Amino acid sequence: MNVRLRKMHLKIKMQLNAICILVMLFMPKEREGAIYIKEVIVSPIMTGNFLRGTHTAANIGDFAYWSRMYAGIRRCYTLINNVDAVPRMEEELKIIYKAEANFLIAYYHFMLLRAYGPIIIMDHEVSVSSTEKLKRSPFDVCVKWIADKYDEACNNGLLAVQSSSYYGRATQLAAKALKARLYLYAASPLFNGNSFYANSSLYDPETNEPLMPLDYNPSKWNTALTACQEALTLANEQKYTQFQIANESEIPEECWPKDLIQYALKMQIMDKKNMEVIWADTRTEGVYGPQKPIRSA
Repeated sequence: MNVRLRKMHLKIKMQLNAICILVMLFMPKEREGAIYIKEVIVSPIMTGNFLRGTHTAANIGDFAYWSRMYAGIRRCYTLINNVDAVPRMEEELKIIYKAEANFLIAYYHFMLLRAYGPIIIMDHEVSVSSTEKLKRSPFDVCVKWIADKYDEACNNGLLAVQSSSYYGRATQLAAKALKARLYLYAASPLFNGNSFYANSSLYDPETNEPLMPLDYNPSKWNTALTACQEALTLANEQKYTQFQIANESEIPEECWPKDLIQYALKMQIMDKKNMEVIWADTRTEGVYGPQKPIRSA
């Protein structure tokens, strides 16, 4: 029986690890497009346009946020709904996994909101055979829901600091910083009382109410300010600071460039101990990534 239980435990744990990996595979890599699945070859035309700065509103490449983000959201809910069934897993670890999944649910919704404006809020796992008829929610409702989801992750197990082995995974500060950015977007005239949307098709099909806020609301800046102050306070408490090199003598002999400014600019994105980085992307770079190693033939 013990052997069978161990095998069952190992099988479930492997499945959950696979879910975790799949969740991370849906994270967008903005230099290479939204799709990041190892089996997908990113179009050279898309990446070439990105590097040349020739993307336009009509030609932005294969940025398939809609399908990829919602697929990632569903996998997060799959993890949340099944992780408690894993035998012999520490309860604290289960809580952390669920908090990180909630963080990603908020982040994926934020990416969708940034790309499409009003979106369909997914607050549960939808079965592949579901016949639910879902519709987009008003922009302000989406913003509030995403912000609350970040708070839910922070207040229910999201770690304040990740160990070096898990560098790049979600933290409380990452959640607060992203919530602040979300509220800044909501306060911006781009989304706050923009008259452009008055003549758009962004209306509720049943009530005919506008999905975008058509009247400017200055109080949204106060909400954004509060969120920014909250993130900054936590960052200061955790000793986050700008990357600085006082003088060239601090540059290790084997390192380059020797120019103080050039070295600082390089190490801002390459130094793992840089306390300016709030949430790091630790995946390997692709062909057009700035850290892609050059190998001789």
